[in-house]
Amino acid sequence: MRKLYGIPEERIHVIWNGSEPPQPDVSPEILALLPADGTPVICSISTLIPQKGLEDLIRAMAIVRDAGRRFRLLLIGEGRLRGALQDLTTRLGLQESIQLLGWVNDASRRALPACDIFVQSSHWEAMSVVILEAMAAAKPIVATAVGENGRVMENNMNGLLVPPGDPPAFAAAMLRLLDDQALRTRLGLAAQSRFRETLTIEQMIRRHEDLYSRLLDARQGRPT
Repeated sequence: MRKLYGIPEERIHVIWNGSEPPQPDVSPEILALLPADGTPVICSISTLIPQKGLEDLIRAMAIVRDAGRRFRLLLIGEGRLRGALQDLTTRLGLQESIQLLGWVNDASRRALPACDIFVQSSHWEAMSVVILEAMAAAKPIVATAVGENGRVMENNMNGLLVPPGDPPAFAAAMLRLLDDQALRTRLGLAAQSRFRETLTIEQMIRRHEDLYSRLLDARQGRPT
C-alpha cells in the first residue's frame, strides 16, 4: 500500500483479525465416523478448489500411510474438485483412511472439536479464520507457510509450518505429530494461549476503538 498509493508509513495501522472461540457441539453424523480404536482423526475444513492444495494433502497422507501409520482424515467442504479428489483418494488406495464429507454447517463447532489434528495445505491464504478457530480449540496444526499463517503461528512453538506444494514435507510434519502425543498437546495448548493473547474478537474490537479514538483526538487537536 505504501508503494502503490504513496501513503506514509506512519499513517498505516494494522489491526489483526479476531475470532470467537467455537463452542463445541459435535454433530451425531461426525461422531458416527470417529474410529472406535483410538485412531487419530485429522481434519481439513475448506472449499474444494485449487487454492487449498488438497491434492498435495492427499498425496502427503499416502506417504504417511506407506510409513505404516494409521489415521482418519476428514475433508470437510464442498467445491468443484470434489470428484477429482475422490478419484485421487481411490487411485492411491486411501478410501478407508480419507472421507470427503461435503459441506458441514458450523463445521468449526460441529466437526473441528472431534479432531485430534487440524491441517491446512493451501497454496495461498490471507488471514485464515479457520486457523484461528483451530488455535482457539487447542488443536495441534500443520499448515503451509503462506499468507498470515507465519504471523499467527511460530513454527515448532504453536504449530508446524511447511512449504506449500510439498507433500513429503507435509507428511514429515504429520508423522511428527502422529508419533508424539506430548508434542500434539504442547502445540495445541500453545496455539490456544496465542489465540487468547492476541486473536480474540474482543481484542480486535478494542483495537478499532483505540484507533478511532486516536483519529478523533488528532482531528480535534488533542494530544494523542
